[in-house]
This record gives sequence, structure tokens and C-alpha cells, in this order.
Amino acid sequence: MATSICPAQKVATGPFERGPNVSYDLLYYLATEYLEDAASTVASLSLTCRSMAAMLRYIKYRSVCVNLRCRSGENTGVYNDVSSPAERLTQVFRDDPQVIQFVKVLWIGQQSTSDLSLFIYRPEAIPERRALCYILTRPFPLLRSLTLFAGRRRKKDGEDVTMATARPLPQTLVNALNSAFALSTLSKVSISFEKSIPISSLRSLHSIDTLAISGELFDDMPHVTGQPGQTCRPCTLCIEDEGALTVLRTKYSPLFDFGGVTTLIIRHPGPRDMLTTGISARRFPAVITLKIFSEELEQWFRPWTPLGLSEFRTMKSLTLCFDRPMPGVLARNHFSTLISLLSPRSQPVQVESITLLLYEPFLLQSWNDTGNSNSLESHLRIRDWIYSYDQTTWKSLQDIFVASSTTVKREIWPNLERICIGYYSPDIEDHTKIFFRDALSNRLKGLVKSGLLQIEVERSAKPFREQELWLA
Repeated sequence: MATSICPAQKVATGPFERGPNVSYDLLYYLATEYLEDAASTVASLSLTCRSMAAMLRYIKYRSVCVNLRCRSGENTGVYNDVSSPAERLTQVFRDDPQVIQFVKVLWIGQQSTSDLSLFIYRPEAIPERRALCYILTRPFPLLRSLTLFAGRRRKKDGEDVTMATARPLPQTLVNALNSAFALSTLSKVSISFEKSIPISSLRSLHSIDTLAISGELFDDMPHVTGQPGQTCRPCTLCIEDEGALTVLRTKYSPLFDFGGVTTLIIRHPGPRDMLTTGISARRFPAVITLKIFSEELEQWFRPWTPLGLSEFRTMKSLTLCFDRPMPGVLARNHFSTLISLLSPRSQPVQVESITLLLYEPFLLQSWNDTGNSNSLESHLRIRDWIYSYDQTTWKSLQDIFVASSTTVKREIWPNLERICIGYYSPDIEDHTKIFFRDALSNRLKGLVKSGLLQIEVERSAKPFREQELWLA
């Protein structure tokens, strides 16, 4: 007799029991295959009927979000919940241990907090800490992604004020984290806790593929020494802010092996230069994709010009994203920095794709009396920016890639297939999009005729540091 592939028990009521054409197991298979990353859809379907709720009981726990509890007021000890989400999830695991077998993605954190109860040594904080320790020490057989996130408090204009956390985690939680980090199935870890998670915990991440770090880690290792089999060897490394650059210090070299990193992503590194942070072809010899998102490109690259693309012998894709500078001298200096970065040295460059993304500064957008964005002012800003450069400046950018006959310089760029220039603004209108495309096409005719140039203009309501489009 054939057995059901669905682990849930059938319920006699519900529309799917009465349906003559769709079997229960087929519905379970479709939900398993096509709702893999649709947690909200699974949750909604679970509310339609008891049959669907029973069928999706375990599927909805594939992606688990645990919101950390925080104080309801700045100076009070009263929390938002009587029972925290961590405690409720712990109870689910205890009532039905089979749920643990289905968890693939685990997100623990808080988007916007004043004080997390994890760091408050008071009796009311103990249950949540115990619950988190219980969750993190479960033997998840399918867990592939773990995210630890504590949100920044922001002003209305989008500026970061401070991280919500700036104290080390209790040792019991650190031990639980190390247990989770050591899971053999874990392939992606994202950490965003300012000076809370000890850097020694990264020793356990010796089997992950992707590591994303935001904020400076807690330095609990005055003297770092390497141990066989206990180095972090990611294939994708995401440095999310200036604080996370500290993991690249020479002091921590025994903890990491960056020789296998194929994708390197750096976002808003702050007023530092690329050379002093330790990012070089010698340290990352296997990089295939390099993405750098910096508000002020010239500050990040000024001491290390040109970029030396030929030194990254394995790199195939380069993305540079930056805020559009103000028209005038700043814009011309910015453009000169960009040209210097892309200017090749004597050896051929193996890059296949180059992407230059300009984003309209979020803090510069103006608003009229009705609260709507002023599209006319945005149009004037981009016109002024383009007209800040004369024909010679535009030609100097074009001459890096093509000869006077509009043929690609294959002796320098033997594999180059695409140059994409993108512009993103929160208030761009259709006529501005047309102007931007036409203006660049007229000024870079050689790139157009060579078939390399691709121009993208999009409207976005978020600042570039929050763009999902640029997340890895």
C-alpha cells in the first residue's frame, strides 16, 4: 500500500478533501516545491481551512523569524510582551520536536530597538535568554541560513544615530551561538550586532559559503593564533559598513582564509581608503565578482589610484555604485577619479562586465507643499550634473575602452562584453529618463556603436544603502 508523502495528519473537513481532481499529496508536493521562499503566502494559506493548516504546519516553519524583545520605554522595565517570540517558539519545539526537522532559515533580531532584553541583567530578561539558548542549540538538520540582526536607530532624514547594541553577549548565549555556527548544513551567516558577538566565535564558521558582517565585532582575542581546521573560508564575503572592515585587520588573519573568496561586496566603507583596509588582489586572489557601494568614491579610492584591474586576474564582473556628486568642481573631480580607477595598466584586463551605478542622494531630494517629491528640481539636478563635463571629459572615459574607429581595444579588454551605466532616483519622471539616456548616448557614441553600452534608469523610493536590487 502506498504511503502519504505528507507528514501532517489529514483532517476530514475542508475544500481539498471534497475536490475530485487534486489529491492531498499533490497539493503538499506543490506547496513544498513552489512555496520554498514564500513564508507570508504559506502563513496566509494556513488560515483558509483546517486541511490546509494541517498540510502546511511544517512547511511554514521552513523560514522562522524570532523578534527579540525590547523595552517599551527608555527608562522603564516593562517589556512589550508577557511572553517573548523566542519563548513561544521554544514551546512549539518542545510540543512537536518534528518541527525542528524542517527549519531552513532562522532570523533572530529586531528591526528597531531602544534596549534589547538580552543585554539587561534583570530577572524579567532571563526567560528570553534561556529560550534563545534552547533554540540555538537545537540540531537543525536542514538549517542553511542564520541571521543575527539588531537594527540601527535612525533620524527622520535616514542618518544612522547609533547601534542599538554595544555590549558583549552573555557567555551562555555565546556558547549557544558557537553550537549553531558549527552545524554542518549551515552555508550562510549574516551578523549585525555592534560589538556584541565575539570575533572568536567565527572560528566555528569553517564550513559556510557566505559571510555578511555589519558592525564591529567584540574583540575577545588579544593574541590571535590559527588552529588547524578552525579558519573561516567563505566563498562570498559581504562587508556591510565601516565597522565590519575591522575583520580584515592583519591581526585577525589566522581566523580567516580569503583565498577562496569569489564574490566580494563592500558597502558604504566610510572615509577610509581601500589600501589601508587590506583589500588587494594578493589577499583575494580568486575574486570573480567585486562590488563596491560607496557614497563618496574619491575618498575610498584616492590613495590607491588606479584600481589595478589587471592585478585581479580572475575577476569577471566589477560594480561601482556611488551617490551622484553635486554639479561643478566636485563632479569633475569625481569623474576624474572614476577615469583613473578604470584606466588599465600594461597588462590585459580580464573583466567581462563593468557596471557604474549612480544614485540620486536621498538627503538632497526636495519636497513641495503637498508632500510630493519635486520632479522638476530632480530633472534640473541631473541636467546640471551631465553638463558639468565637457566633451573632452566624456571622450576620456570612452577612450579607455574603444579606439577612434569605435572598435573595442581587445588587446587591453579581451573579454569585455558589457558596460552598464545606471541612474536611480526617488523622484525621476519619464522625460528625465529619456533625457539621461539620450545625453549619455550622444556623449558616448563610440561605446554605443561598439555595442558595449547599456543604460538603465529607474525610479526608487529608498536610499541606495537599502536597495534590495544591490543585495547579494
